[in-house]
Amino acid sequence: MDSTQIALFSAGTRGALRGFSAVAGPTVQALAHPDEAVDVTMTVARLKQLFRSVSVASVVVLDHTDADAIGLITRERFMAVMSGRLGYGRAMLARKTVAEITDWQPLVVDPDALVSEVSLIAMSRTTERRRDDAIVRAHVWSVVSTSDLVRSLSTVLAVRSLHDALTGLANRGLVRRRLRQHRVAVTDIPERVALVVMDVDDLASVNDRHGVETGDILLAAIARRLTHAAPPVADLAARLRAALSQPEPGLPGGVWRTVSTVVCLSEPGFADPEALIREAFASMRSRKAPARVEILPEPRGSRSSGADSAAH
Repeated sequence: MDSTQIALFSAGTRGALRGFSAVAGPTVQALAHPDEAVDVTMTVARLKQLFRSVSVASVVVLDHTDADAIGLITRERFMAVMSGRLGYGRAMLARKTVAEITDWQPLVVDPDALVSEVSLIAMSRTTERRRDDAIVRAHVWSVVSTSDLVRSLSTVLAVRSLHDALTGLANRGLVRRRLRQHRVAVTDIPERVALVVMDVDDLASVNDRHGVETGDILLAAIARRLTHAAPPVADLAARLRAALSQPEPGLPGGVWRTVSTVVCLSEPGFADPEALIREAFASMRSRKAPARVEILPEPRGSRSSGADSAAH
């Protein structure tokens, strides 16, 4: 697909436009859940009371005399203390503070950190730390588990494989899949499948004059409007064109562009996805092709003046 083609979808299939938003990806804030935060002076004996609840998988440890001191005690680490693997016996627990059994080098991230980045960092830790929760720094301290990060990352990768990274719109593979689904759905019933292809006019001039970054912002803005104007609607093409009729606020003057639109309809009760795509792109190429002027050879012996030639 040409880089300027920002929408290709099957009418009636909301998923082809209503995909994940065109952003870098989900953040850890969406996965995090509040965690117990305790002071560094708490005794291990008191900590034992917290871990009696099976819902407590970890505890954040804070030192109010040092804002940079942020620690983590996981259930696994606490059980190691209780079993004596870290050199402490049960009899000594009452005299120990949580500071002595805290991991003072946990993974601490901001709420707006990307799941993809945090997942890679979490999985690159040593084997004994790899399954530890990541601490999310916020007004209410939270944690996110490595398993949740990995599951979310898998979803992100799956979605990205079917959607354009910049606009969030369905890519060609997903559109073909949806067209095949609709081909089955309309078989032997008097309904049609509509395919709409849209192409941004003169996008190259925006990139040349204002930079590729501005061109990307333009494409993302157009995609967002198309998503909001997606089916079901009566006159799909008109609806989409109307959604793009006014310039996007904040863009430099002269950046907003018109969009050429082609609509192809299948025969009632039958839809050939590949034929629809070929017809739509052929129509778009024909529409976008520059007009050709045929210049006939001058008859022998004729002599046109410069003014006459210009008139032709």
